[in-house]
Amino acid sequence: MEMMSTIMRKWHNLTHPVLGYVMMLHRVSEDHDDNRLVVTANYLEKAVDQFLQKGYDFISIKEVSGHVANRDKKRFVCLTFDDGYLDTLDLAYPILKEKQVPFCLYATTDYYRGKKHPSWSGDIPMMTTEHLRQLATDPLCTIGVHTCSHPHLSELPVDEQRRELTDCKDDLEQLLGREVKHMAYPYGDYDKNTVQLARQLGFLTATTTSGRPVRTDTKLLELDRVTFTES
Repeated sequence: MEMMSTIMRKWHNLTHPVLGYVMMLHRVSEDHDDNRLVVTANYLEKAVDQFLQKGYDFISIKEVSGHVANRDKKRFVCLTFDDGYLDTLDLAYPILKEKQVPFCLYATTDYYRGKKHPSWSGDIPMMTTEHLRQLATDPLCTIGVHTCSHPHLSELPVDEQRRELTDCKDDLEQLLGREVKHMAYPYGDYDKNTVQLARQLGFLTATTTSGRPVRTDTKLLELDRVTFTES
């Protein structure tokens, strides 16, 4: 059985080649941190340079669907940042701006509205509504939905899942004055109802935390994403 599974996986990988990587980041710091969800600004800059030297294209989350549909042979990297930490603006953004690298920021309503703080991040500053407006003026940045309260969506009834997605989407659209069509599942946690809701609400992509590259058979509302870690 294990041998058959290995054969099937190899066949799948052969018939559905890798197109690129959607990378998941959280915090960026000036100094090294043992937390695997924290990378230094220096490491981020070096990693971007290495991808460029290897011939990768940096694309926005808006462009991923086209690469999947067209099976574009040139490998891509798409950077995404979860939660809305202030260091995304203060440390990551200047690097990406200088190198003209697009990125997506998935914002959580309760965080940028100051209603609560990520329990796993201590007193690390979060972006506010003004910070989001500032970033949104740059075409390099796409703002996406990361729910209102950052729950495990699969544990919620459908109506509560809908509220988490709809209220965050509506709030961001009013704040930014534009449609918001991309989202990330908190903790990478979702179920079939969540995917159906994402489709009904008109999202073009919804990212997971699968740890897999994007292949030609990738589902855009279950978009594979790899954690960007400092080795």
